[in-house]
Amino acid sequence: PRVAVLGILFETKTKGQVADAAFLKAWISTYKITYPMVMDPGFKMGAYYDAGETPFNMLVELSSMKILHRHTGSNTASMLSAIKKYIK
Repeated sequence: PRVAVLGILFETKTKGQVADAAFLKAWISTYKITYPMVMDPGFKMGAYYDAGETPFNMLVELSSMKILHRHTGSNTASMLSAIKKYIK
């Protein structure tokens, strides 16, 4: 399967403050992000998780858009395990 990474920002480091283009650009620069990033100022991703539970990661099968795995928190082991399971 194809794998792609997409980062989504909906707020700044200040809880409740909506991310704007300047913050997104600074975020990319600060963390040296090399994958695509987009903003979600209306927090449409809120349909999938609570804003208080960040970071949030979701593994999606691109051809069907089926959600294969959801993970909240900074423990990357769960996400890496899911990726290995579906990339076989």
